[in-house]
Amino acid sequence: MFKLLEKLIIGIMLVGFIICSTNVPVSASTTRYEDLPVEWCEMESKFPNNDNIVTSTPIETITPTNDLFVMQDSKATVRYLNLRVMLGKTYLEDYSDANKEASDRVSYVDYPFINTWSIGFTESFTNLTNMPIDRCKLSNTTLCTDAACGKGCNNDTDNDVHHKNSIKNLNKVRKDIKDDNYDLFITLVSTPMCGIWGSDHLTNTLGVSYINDNYTFLSNSSSISTNVRVRIMQHEICHMFGCNDGLCTKDSSCIMNGGYDGISLYTSNVWCSSCKKDFNPNAH
Repeated sequence: MFKLLEKLIIGIMLVGFIICSTNVPVSASTTRYEDLPVEWCEMESKFPNNDNIVTSTPIETITPTNDLFVMQDSKATVRYLNLRVMLGKTYLEDYSDANKEASDRVSYVDYPFINTWSIGFTESFTNLTNMPIDRCKLSNTTLCTDAACGKGCNNDTDNDVHHKNSIKNLNKVRKDIKDDNYDLFITLVSTPMCGIWGSDHLTNTLGVSYINDNYTFLSNSSSISTNVRVRIMQHEICHMFGCNDGLCTKDSSCIMNGGYDGISLYTSNVWCSSCKKDFNPNAH
């Protein structure tokens, strides 16, 4: 085991309290995205029978939806990063045409990145199976329970207790999926998730990422509005470029505080002044 000195960031729909830097609940909040710093110990992946996550080409080739966007604010040449979009079993079960849903939603993701940072994404798609989350026997619409999924949710990747633990799944993907042909990796699932931050067991996690890392693991279920599905992806990608939760400019709308959830996806700049300073376009 070794210490990974990074900050693990999640997007959660949590009503009732906000977590500060000491992980102590303080005041009431309806903010969708909270800052949950943690010192993370990444365990060597030791799932039963050493089962690794398996990638497979979709039965029908997913043709990325053509970007409909023209640069407005950006004057520089767009730099495109290769974005690997990985569809989990629960995602494939959620949508009648999961391939089209993923392609349609992802086609909107890079609009503000192109216009503000001259960064675009060239997406490609694959299916993932044999993730911890796939082994949960409960409905895709429910969280794990101690009775059904083992007592004591934990983030360790050496057991199957609470299959829908977001951190457990993220680190399993980071361990098993390596490909130098891609710059960023997004895993899409369609089920509520949880995780342990400090001594707190938090539920309704929408996404989880490490700051400046290449991987994110997030929920994009059909129960979430189409606008917010895109915003969740954009929010988590911002973590990949150095943005944090809970540090937004006061009273400002921002992609990092859910302020653009109901705003047009054709908005060029979705960052507050503080998060715009934190964004590092050269992180990848």
